[in-house]
Amino acid sequence: TGAAYEVRTNRDHSGAVRYDVVCPSSVEQCDCVRVDGEAGGGLVSASFHSGVAFVSLTHTGDGGAQNLVVMVEVRPVYSLHMLAPPEAQVGGFSEVRHTMPVGSAMVFRVAVRDRVGREFDAVDFSSSEQLSALVDHHDVVSLSLNERARELTVRALKPGVATLRVSAGPTEALQEFAKIRVGNAISPSSPIVSVGGVVSFGISHASRQTSGGWQTDNPAVLTIDPHTGVASAHRAGTCTVKHESAGIVTFTDVTVVEVSGLKLDMSRVPALTNVQSGAASLTGIPAELFVPVHFYGTVRGPSGASEVVLYDSADVQHRLEYECAVEERSWAAASREQDIGSGEYGCLVSLYTPELVRHRSEAIPDVLTLVAWTTRGNVRDEQRAPYYPAFVITGEMGDSMHAELSIGQPALEFEVRHGSNVPTVHSTDTSLVTVSPLPHSSAPGTTRYQISVVQRRRAFTNAQVEIWAQATKQREIILVDFSVSEPSTSVVFPSHATDGARTPQPNHGGVSSAGGRGYSSGAAGAQAGG
Repeated sequence: TGAAYEVRTNRDHSGAVRYDVVCPSSVEQCDCVRVDGEAGGGLVSASFHSGVAFVSLTHTGDGGAQNLVVMVEVRPVYSLHMLAPPEAQVGGFSEVRHTMPVGSAMVFRVAVRDRVGREFDAVDFSSSEQLSALVDHHDVVSLSLNERARELTVRALKPGVATLRVSAGPTEALQEFAKIRVGNAISPSSPIVSVGGVVSFGISHASRQTSGGWQTDNPAVLTIDPHTGVASAHRAGTCTVKHESAGIVTFTDVTVVEVSGLKLDMSRVPALTNVQSGAASLTGIPAELFVPVHFYGTVRGPSGASEVVLYDSADVQHRLEYECAVEERSWAAASREQDIGSGEYGCLVSLYTPELVRHRSEAIPDVLTLVAWTTRGNVRDEQRAPYYPAFVITGEMGDSMHAELSIGQPALEFEVRHGSNVPTVHSTDTSLVTVSPLPHSSAPGTTRYQISVVQRRRAFTNAQVEIWAQATKQREIILVDFSVSEPSTSVVFPSHATDGARTPQPNHGGVSSAGGRGYSSGAAGAQAGG
C-alpha cells in the first residue's frame, strides 16, 4: 500500500497511449489504485487499502486501436529478506552464512513479500517505514544502501565477522539479519618475511580467472611475479600485495624485516656428549646433536616496536644466512642445519668420538662453547654447555677390556680418561677382586685405578669391574680372570730367624735352594699368596 509503479510500453513516445482504471465489479476495488498517464507513461499509485484493480492501456493509430489490460494488486507488506548473490552462499546451515574476501564488495537485494510469500514489484518506504541498514562492526565492513533500488552494498574492510540488520520501520517482521565473514582471500595473510626471503602467495577464491594478476605497491621493498604470486623481499619496509580475480580486487599487507636477534635454544640439549645409546662410539662416526636457533625481527607499528620470531612455513621461506661453530675445535664441530620436516633452523653439533680424541694431549674441557652468527648484520649469540665425554679406558690390559691376573701378577693398573664425566668404578664381587683409585694420574681429567685379587687360593674367571657414568648412562665392564698356576714370584724364609716367625724373602730366581718352587729352609713350607 502507498507504493507507485510505472507501467511503460513501446508506444509511450508517441503520446497516443491512454491509461484507465477498469472497475470489474465494484467501486471499492477501483479505489485501491489510481493512474496518471500524462507524463508519457502510466504511473500507477496504490492507495492505503488492499484490493484488486485493472489498468487498461489503449493505443490508437493508423492501424486502428490496440488494447492491453494489466491486473494490479495492492497488499500490505508482511516480511522483508536480504538476498545475497549465489556465489556468496556457503553450503549447509553455518552460523556465518556469507563469506567475503578483504577488498571485495557484495550487493544484497532487499526482497519485500506479502503474506503468501510473493515479492512486491513496488514498495513505498515512507518516513514511518523507512528502509535502513546497520552493522555492529564498522571496521570489518561498510554499508551503502540504495533505497529506491532496494539494494545494500557491503564492502569488506578487514578480516572478522560482522552482523548486518536491514529493517523497515519498528515492526519486527520487517527486519532481517545476516552474518558476514570477512577473510583474507590472499594467503598467507599479512606475512612477515626477512630481507632475502621468499613468499609464495595464493588465492582462495573459487574463481581462478585473473584479469589483473598479482602486483605490489612498493617494488623497492618487495617484487612479485604477476602470474605465479612468488614474491622476493629486498629491503626492510611495508607494502601491499594486491590480486584481481573475476572482478574482485583483494589485498594483504606485507612486512619485510632485518634479522635483529638470534638465540641458541639449549633447552633440548642441556649437556653435550659423544656417548651414543649408553656406549662410547667406536665406529668413527661422530655423535650429532641438533641445537635450534631462533631468529627475531623487529616490527614497528603505531603502538611501538615489537619482536617477532622468524620461522619458515609452506608459504614463507626466510632463507636466513648464518654460520655455526664450536670454539673448542679439538673436541667438536658445528654447521648450519635446517630441519626438513619442521623448517626449523639450527646448528648441527658433531662431537668427535673417543677414538678420534683419545690421544690428544690437551686436557678435556668441562664445557663447550657453541656460537651462531648471521653473515649480514653481525647478529651473534653464544651458549656454553657442560661437556660430558665418553670415558676412555687404557692400561696394561690393552683394548681387550679383559684382565688376566695370576699368583705372580695379582694386581693390574688401568686409567680412565673422563674429563668432567667422572664415573663410578667398583667391583661387583669384592670377595674376589677390589678396585681402588691411585693418588696420581697422567693428566687432568684422568683417574688411575688398581684392580687387586683378594681370593688367591683358587682360580676364577669373569669377575666384573663396572665403570658407570650417571650423566651419560655409559657403562663398561672389565672382565677379570685369575690363575693359580706358574707364579712369577716366590718367597723364601731365612734360616737365621730367632723369634720362631718366618719372614718371607723373595726368591727372584723363582726356584728354591731345594730345587723346588715355593719356600725353602725350615721344617715346614708355606705357600705364597695364601
